[in-house]
Amino acid sequence: MGPTARPVSLLPVHASGARAIPRRERVQSMNKSLMLTIAVALLAASPGHAQRLDLAAVKCRDLLATANKDNFVPILMWLGGYYSEENASPIVDFNTMREHGGRISEHCGRNPGDSVIDAAEKVLGK
Repeated sequence: MGPTARPVSLLPVHASGARAIPRRERVQSMNKSLMLTIAVALLAASPGHAQRLDLAAVKCRDLLATANKDNFVPILMWLGGYYSEENASPIVDFNTMREHGGRISEHCGRNPGDSVIDAAEKVLGK
């Protein structure tokens, strides 16, 4: 009696015998994990009560004086959405957000009397 035939898999198999996860499944899983992490971080950073911030009234000097990761990131995300194209893809590009934040901060440093929305308009344009 010969050896038992094993089913053949078209997916690569790790040396341990575990099935390799296709790249598309890994990417989808990472995207879901990233979105969940962002949502949890935003919820954890938000205060227990609702706050409103009028970016047309807040001056650059005020933003720079109080800016920290907890309040600057949501502002940058909002500005990024506000100044994006109407039919832009729903992708959060952290490199672009970091670049825009740097450019807005530089503008605000040179023009502390500008409102945050005016600074964003000059830097990001619409």
